[in-house]
Amino acid sequence: MPVPTYFLSVESFVNRYQLSVAFKNGTALIEQYIHLYEKKYLYQLFGKELADLFYDDDSVARFEDIKSEFAFEVEYNGCARSYFCTGLTDILSALVYVHYSREQLQISTSTGQIKPSVEAGSVANDNYTNTIVLFNQAVKSSVILQRFLEHNKDIYPEYRGVELDSIWFA
Repeated sequence: MPVPTYFLSVESFVNRYQLSVAFKNGTALIEQYIHLYEKKYLYQLFGKELADLFYDDDSVARFEDIKSEFAFEVEYNGCARSYFCTGLTDILSALVYVHYSREQLQISTSTGQIKPSVEAGSVANDNYTNTIVLFNQAVKSSVILQRFLEHNKDIYPEYRGVELDSIWFA
């Protein structure tokens, strides 16, 4: 089986998920994180068959419809319930961003893991807490995406995904 190409690219990490490519090997490092985490999460979200079809041709209309943010309604017992999903691109970007950010918070040295600091100041915020919040937001949106896929079994009959778990502490 040929290795699937990747949906995300370094250019996916702009605006909300801006990552620096200014440091040595910045672009290569981001690509490495895409390769480590994108397929892992897409296969969990979609299941193998649907993920394989996505990688075969993600420009098919049914996939185009879920790449960007969208809203939908589902009726339960006569009551309509509205949902908003940030879209697959945002979900995968957030998940890769979280791993990248979390793992860049510490630096490996011969004496162990150290936290980066600056000489004439301090670290601006608690990035560790921010990564947990971003991860949980992506998980919530992924659950909504999966609810949409389940509700539209006629369009996504290959869907066999499993829900991601939120992080409450680490």
